[in-house]
Amino acid sequence: SANSVGIGTTSPDVFSRGYSGTTVGISSASGETALQINSSGTNVAALEIGRAGSRETLIYDTSTTTEFGSLTSKPVKFLTNGSERMRIDTSGNLLVGATSFNTGAFGATRGINVAHTQPIVLLHETDTDKDGYIGLAASEMFIGTADAIPIRFHTSDAEKMRLDASGNLGIGTASPDSHVHIRNNADATGATLKVADSANRAITITSPIAASSAAGRIAVT
Repeated sequence: SANSVGIGTTSPDVFSRGYSGTTVGISSASGETALQINSSGTNVAALEIGRAGSRETLIYDTSTTTEFGSLTSKPVKFLTNGSERMRIDTSGNLLVGATSFNTGAFGATRGINVAHTQPIVLLHETDTDKDGYIGLAASEMFIGTADAIPIRFHTSDAEKMRLDASGNLGIGTASPDSHVHIRNNADATGATLKVADSANRAITITSPIAASSAAGRIAVT
């Protein structure tokens, strides 16, 4: 009479959302309960959910892919303990702890947002048991490691700078032996440190150039 179907139960449960339409309840007094959709051979197996005759949500399986998601312009939300924890919005952005995408100063149109008090993204390398992370705390951004390992900076898929486990900064070298160690592997030009103001008045320190036996120099310009 309530437009509900019970399998293994005489009282189909409509759950906490209080559905007023047709419901299907599957229950077991003991053991396990399962709903199986199984196609033959390489045929498609699918579960479609819709409203007013439209296809809106799909769980779809073939011999090569598994698909889950929305077929209309609405986000896919993931909940635990009755509360939303994560969603994929209609543009394909992944939002953790947020419901709308923040483009930031970059004006990005696709990305990942993590929002919470002191949000953090942790990377764990399982074979070495080492951790690296990026996050925000007390209005400060931090990039760090939980272990005595260096942080490397790359451009063009090659290392350009690193901060080692002792706090030494190396530019052009993977083995800095002082607080700041600058190395230029092109002997024809040497390595240069330049300290300048807004008008480009500067003190420039250049290392010796091995190819020409030229000495290092300090210039004020």
